[in-house]
Amino acid sequence: LAIGQQRLQLAGDADAARRAYALAANLLERVDDPRLLDLRQALVQERAALDALGPDPRTTALRGLAAFSAALPAAGDALAPGDAHAPWWQKLLSRVVRVQPSSGAIATDPGERADARSGLELEITLARAAAERRDTVSWREALDRAGAWLRRLWPQSPQRHALETRLATLRAAPLAPSVPVLGSTLQQLQALRATR
Repeated sequence: LAIGQQRLQLAGDADAARRAYALAANLLERVDDPRLLDLRQALVQERAALDALGPDPRTTALRGLAAFSAALPAAGDALAPGDAHAPWWQKLLSRVVRVQPSSGAIATDPGERADARSGLELEITLARAAAERRDTVSWREALDRAGAWLRRLWPQSPQRHALETRLATLRAAPLAPSVPVLGSTLQQLQALRATR
């Protein structure tokens, strides 16, 4: 029971946890003691919760991060800042003249843009490393900084908004599986052993 719980919590290895709990269930079935009925029921609940687990949240988060990285425009591309419903003359002039607020922090110099893009890619790499460690705090901080680099690279546009939405979804994603009943059988077993 302890090994199964540790495998899930530390490594996120649901398959190993399921095998460990199956071994514990086999051992418990061999003991013919009516006082262990509650223990058997708790074990059945834990095994059902483990069986109901979906894919590893860390793997899902890493796939989402890879998809976000692939969706980024190429290093030299700029997202279209215009509105699809803007008048024809505004669309035409937006190709020649770009208006942005003076307080805007959009990098326009090629060197600044390259530095900002490198910063964005660094934060994506740091987020990937945090996900591998299941470090939720570092994961969220890296994604927040990546969002700041997005705002530095591209002006407000539907495309940037879509990228920011993807980042927010990734930021909220869990990195570890959650099984609230995990460990209840072990606690009951320890309590039962303490009373004997």
